[in-house]
Order: sequence, then structure tokens, then C-alpha cells
Amino acid sequence: MIALLFTLAAAAAPDVKYVVKIEPRSWQPIEPESLEKVIEAKSLEPLTQKGLMRLEKGKFSELAEADFSLMMEGRFIEDAGQFSVYITFTPQKRSDAPSVYVIDTDEVEDKTPQEMQKIISALVVRAAKRMATTLEPHLRASSTAAPLIDNDALPLAWGEIDVPSLNAPTGALKDLINVRNEDHVRWKAFADLKGHAFDQPAARSALELCVLRDPLPKLRADCAEALAPVARTRIETQRLLLHVLRTDVEPEVMRAVADVSKSFVGISRKEALATWMQVISDDATPDEAARSISQLLREENGLPNLELATSKCLLSQALTEQKRGACAETLLDKVKPERRAAVAWRYLETAKIYDQGAVNTYKEVLENVVGRSGPVDAALADMLLARAPRRDSMWATHEMIYIARRHSAPTAATIDSLLEVAKRRRFASSALQSIGEIVSKHPELKAPALSALKRFDGQQTYMAYQSHGDPKKDLAQLIKRMEK
Repeated sequence: MIALLFTLAAAAAPDVKYVVKIEPRSWQPIEPESLEKVIEAKSLEPLTQKGLMRLEKGKFSELAEADFSLMMEGRFIEDAGQFSVYITFTPQKRSDAPSVYVIDTDEVEDKTPQEMQKIISALVVRAAKRMATTLEPHLRASSTAAPLIDNDALPLAWGEIDVPSLNAPTGALKDLINVRNEDHVRWKAFADLKGHAFDQPAARSALELCVLRDPLPKLRADCAEALAPVARTRIETQRLLLHVLRTDVEPEVMRAVADVSKSFVGISRKEALATWMQVISDDATPDEAARSISQLLREENGLPNLELATSKCLLSQALTEQKRGACAETLLDKVKPERRAAVAWRYLETAKIYDQGAVNTYKEVLENVVGRSGPVDAALADMLLARAPRRDSMWATHEMIYIARRHSAPTAATIDSLLEVAKRRRFASSALQSIGEIVSKHPELKAPALSALKRFDGQQTYMAYQSHGDPKKDLAQLIKRMEK
């Protein structure tokens, strides 16, 4: 029996093609071919041990032929003395799981090749385990509408940045990095140094320290912009700027760094996109900065961790709706239509809708998920009806009632749920109208619906309100029409 269960699990596991690639660098203490073997061997066991997927090595040109694809990449970062591994899981023929991008980094400086290999093996295992943990609930789910598990954080471990240092700096170098100097002194030093970031390492280091530490947001932003020429090619500067983007809270600094990171290419571009996704989904990101990042993301496709970041952003505990609205407008629209219910499910189920801003965001998310017409997934429609009577749903209850009319597989329980909503006078007529429309599309529900309506009529009373309609009259008319 156990053998049979394993056979069935293996048969259901998706086919995943994978490739392994080491980015060539000037500092390459271990041969790329050897590193590829290490990354491949250490990734496969965590990814396959629970039967989540059937992995097969392939070529880049073959990745689209499988259900999903995996790209395993690695690179040394010279001046920082680090090694980073990147694992990218991408839907191909199947779309019932999210794209997931995992990063892990560790120090390998001043180590022998054997010690380096041991460190790299450990970080690859960590990254592969994080990938498997993130994917497991989705690959085991039976429906593309299965909700994403709540994510407190994206599966990214950036490692420590290489903070530059200057030995016995003098002149403009000393003036810029000494935060005790008057503002005008630091500004003058910046003016003297900004044109030398590319060709003078000391000037570059001073500007990097300025981005990290200067107390003036405007000066930090200008120092970031001055680093743009060197950041096009130097990985350590790229990673320092991305660290600033993830940790600074001043919108003008974050906007300047994001603009510089648009020029990154290769793996660094993937890091930039992953950082943008992390920033926009982070509770601590200011609204203004989130809007700036949102504008950048409008032009991008193939975003790493798109579904995880969108879900996290919608569930954000931010005090205003503006950032959530940016995610609803920008990110959710980039999610494949068949995956939007999974991404937005927790938000649609739990959002507190107490004001106009909240209801505007909720309506936008709901419309993005279900569209303007056509049947709505039965489980999603049932969930919305279950929350419709709650007090934190009142501003959007009418929308939930209307969705019920598009229920793809209504049952007698659907009628009962609508009658539960109809106990509130303000929603009664809409709920009754929805019941009428459902029965007209599904005649097999006529008998149980009529029985439920008559019981409801005998039990329910409403206070009279002039010029607010008469639910009891609407109920009587609906029963009369269904009795014909």
C-alpha cells in the first residue's frame, strides 16, 4: 500500500526541467564546472525528497516544454568576498503554482577552495529548502484557485553588504563622510567628488558611505545618482544601493536608488526586480515610495515572486489604502487571470472594509479577480457570501451579493447564505433579487429555494422605512413568481 501511495504521488508530481549556470567573474577561485555540479547535487535532494516534482536536466531552449522550470544560478562577488546562489521556479505549461525566486548569500573570503565548497553547499541546501517550503502548499493543492498561504516575508536572504572603508581620508573625501560637518561643507565635498565615482575608487567609496550614512535625504539621493556610472557594472555597488532601497525610509532616496537600479543587467537585474517587489510589499515602505516603485513595475514582465509579493502587499497592515491600492492596480493586473483568486483570496476574506478608501480598493481587487461577467469559481463565491453578513463587510456587501448571481455551481446552501444576508433590511431586496436570478439559471434549485423562501417569510420581519422600499413585498412577489 505504501509503495502504491508513493507511485501515485510521483505520477501526480509535475515535470520540471532545470538548468545550472555559473556567472563568469574575474575572481573565480573554483572552476565553474565544479560549482555547477555542487549546486545541482545540493539542490536536488531538498526539492525532490517529498515528491513535489520530477526534475530533469535540460537546456535553456527546452525549459518551456515542461510543466515548470527551475534555473539554478550562482556567482562570486569579488570585493565583498561572497558567493550568492539564485534559484528561480517558473510556471511553463502549468499555471497552478506561483513563480518563486530564492536568494541566499554567504561569506567565502580568505577560505581554501575546500572550505568554500563546504560553505557554498550549505547555502545551496538552505536556498533549496526555502524553495521547497514555499512551493509545497501550492504543488499539493488541487485547484489554481487554492489560496496562497500567508507570507510574512519573501524567500530572500540577501547577506551582509560590503561597507566601504577609507584609510586616513583627506580633503573632500574626509569632508563628505564626516556627518558632523556642516551641511554646506558636505555639499561642497560632494560637488568635488561626484564626477570621479567611475575612475577613482576612493571617491566611489566616499559616495557609497554618503548614501548609507549622510543625515540629509537629498544628499543621500544625489550621492546615489552620482554612483550610476559605476553601478552599471560593479556588483558590490549595485548590492549596496539595493540594500539602501530595502532599508531607507525617505521617498526621495528610494526613488533615486530605484532609478539607478533600472540600468542593472543579468543576475543583478533579477536582484533589482526582487528588491522592488520586496519594497512594495513591505509594511514599512512609505506610500510615496511605493507609488514610485509601482510606476517602475508597470513596465516590467516576468517579475520574480510576483504572486507572493502581491498577496503580502494586499494583506499589509499599512495605515492608508494608497499602497494597497498601488498593488491592486499594478501588481495584481500582472498576475495571470487564472491565478488571481489564489493571490487575492486572503485579502478578500479578511480585509476590514470600514471606509470609502477601503471599499474602493476592495472593489478594484474583486473586479480584477472575477472580471465583469462570466461564472465565478464556486469556492470563491461561497467564501464571499459567508463573509457578506459580517459588520466589517457592510461597505462591500452589495458587491458580494452581486457576485453570487454569477456563482458557477450554486446549491441550496447558496440560497440559505443569501437569506442570511437578507436578514439585514438594507440588503434584503438585493439578496432576494439574486436568489431569483440564480433560480432562473438553475431551475433544479426552484423547489428548495421556494421552500426556504416560505420559511424565511414566516420568520422574518422588518421595520418600516418610508421611501426605502418594502422587502416583505419583494419577498412575496418572488415567491409568487416561483410558484407559477
